[in-house]
Amino acid sequence: MAALRERTMTFADEQREHEAQALDLLNIQLLAIGFHKAKESEELCRDTRINLEEQLASLIPGPDCGQRTIDCGDGIKVTVKRSLTYKADIDKILAFTQSQNLPAPIKSKIVSEIDPKGYEWYREARPDAYKILSEFVTVKPAKTSVTVQVP
Repeated sequence: MAALRERTMTFADEQREHEAQALDLLNIQLLAIGFHKAKESEELCRDTRINLEEQLASLIPGPDCGQRTIDCGDGIKVTVKRSLTYKADIDKILAFTQSQNLPAPIKSKIVSEIDPKGYEWYREARPDAYKILSEFVTVKPAKTSVTVQVP
């Protein structure tokens, strides 16, 4: 009799766990559908915003690099900022300017940043050093990425 009662409780526990998993799956499905709809709306809004920006920029002429503001009245002001981006073959610029004894129109940046793999290496290989290094490093979770595919 006790064995039957124990089996019944186990069956009831299994049933509750199965129902909880089904409920979790349903919640995940509902959240995924909501996420997908919000993402579609976001993309539509972004595309609409970009289209409106392009239309405004075409109606407000200005310099290639700089800004122009139009006061439309009723407190509405539209500012269009234009700028240029530059991509260059630095090695060829340096070769040319050095051959002509000219100053190179190049600025150099030195950026130092932590190497996550190297830092984590210390955790396994040198825990004593890792303990001290970890006093100088703040580790926070990065933004979580979620991808939902909907047919």
